Amino acid sequence: MHSRAVIASRGARLICALAFASSFTASSDMAARSGISLPMTYPLVVDGLIVVATIALDELRGWAAAYAWFLLGTSTALAMWVTGTHVFLSPDAAIPTQLRVAMAITAPIAMLAATHLAMMLRHNASSATTDPKPENAATPAPEEFDAPDPAMDVVHNPSLSPLSHLRRVGDATSPTTVDADDAAPDGTSDARARAVTFIRDTDWSNYRIAREVGRSEATVRRWRHAERATASV
Repeated sequence: MHSRAVIASRGARLICALAFASSFTASSDMAARSGISLPMTYPLVVDGLIVVATIALDELRGWAAAYAWFLLGTSTALAMWVTGTHVFLSPDAAIPTQLRVAMAITAPIAMLAATHLAMMLRHNASSATTDPKPENAATPAPEEFDAPDPAMDVVHNPSLSPLSHLRRVGDATSPTTVDADDAAPDGTSDARARAVTFIRDTDWSNYRIAREVGRSEATVRRWRHAERATASV
């Protein structure tokens, strides 16, 4: 496949060279008969503009490419007109006025067109240098990982809450209080038995049970914890 591409490329170059030689002869003769002082430069201008516009089409896009297509079509049509007229006219026949005018103004128009095309190519090259990455290049998107949210950790794990930490610190630093009622042995067993009964059979709060049995809320709370621990064994 590679060898075929090489053969096709070399064949295209050979065809371009032969076509230019044939067009050069007819165009230079018509330029000399039209009164152009340097007739050999005329085919170089017209055919050279065809080649340059064709190559520019591979680099330009959008309106710049449309401008290159316009130059290619105009210069090709002019070259075909000159070559066809050269075959049609006899060696001693006068060249039509319209063709002589067209050939005379070809040089300044080609200079302006080629300069503008060169500026377009330069601007296109500078834009490509500034942004070398192609527009349609598929860049793989980096994988995104959600960072752990500390607030969500607190929700899922209440032990991480600052308030729970303060509670733990307070519990650790506060001395254990001993009620005077607990220290007194008289009536403690009876009060505790009644409190345990209320804890098991009712949904009363610690304060209400404390009022009923005549003990403090802290004492009832410890009895409730002890009852829960006993029930869980």
